[in-house]
Amino acid sequence: MDRPQTPTAAAPEISDFDVWRDGEILRGKHRVSSRTIEADTVRRLELLASAVRIGTDIARVIP
Repeated sequence: MDRPQTPTAAAPEISDFDVWRDGEILRGKHRVSSRTIEADTVRRLELLASAVRIGTDIARVIP
C-alpha cells in the first residue's frame, strides 16, 4: 500500500491526518499514533478520525 507523497485534490483535509484517495476508498494516517483508517465517504472518514483522536487522547490520560 504505497501512498502518494502529496494528497490528491479529491482527498479532504482532516487535521492530524495525512489523507489520500486510493481508487474509490479514502485513507488516512494519524500523524501521532500512526493508525490508518479507511472509508468510502468523507463523512465516515471524518467520524473515524474523531474516534482515533479520542482514543489517542484517552491513551495519554490512562496509561
